[in-house]
Amino acid sequence: MTIDIKAPQHSSSELSYVGRWFKQVGDTVTLHEPIVEIETVGTTLEVPAPATGVLSLITLTDGQSVRSGDRLGTIAEY
Repeated sequence: MTIDIKAPQHSSSELSYVGRWFKQVGDTVTLHEPIVEIETVGTTLEVPAPATGVLSLITLTDGQSVRSGDRLGTIAEY
């Protein structure tokens, strides 16, 4: 089963960007482990893994714009 990694909801109406990924496709991730940063004007949010498994897909890469709720990637659960 795959689980989507979603951009968090935030109160800012500013456009957000993917800052950097801490993990790469094929890396093991643990539930709640920070795996990617989202940057807005003056704020950086760490997005935690929604499940334990393997990062199977990165949908939005470093520097790409992102809105609340966008799929950032997927995790293949064990």
